[in-house]
Amino acid sequence: MSEFSKFAKLGNIDPSYSETLGDLSRSKNEARYHKRPFSLEESEAQENIITLKELAEDVRRSIL
Repeated sequence: MSEFSKFAKLGNIDPSYSETLGDLSRSKNEARYHKRPFSLEESEAQENIITLKELAEDVRRSIL
């Protein structure tokens, strides 16, 4: 995650991708280890899905 964050901070990719992946990583830990109550609104989940689809499309375009 830190390498991807650095990559985004250098302007190589949309920073929202790194932010979304960081949020999902933190959410995974909350859900898995129950250190804090886990909650995720449906609207937030939908936004994450849209952002990740955009990331996947950007990656696909960059390798073709």
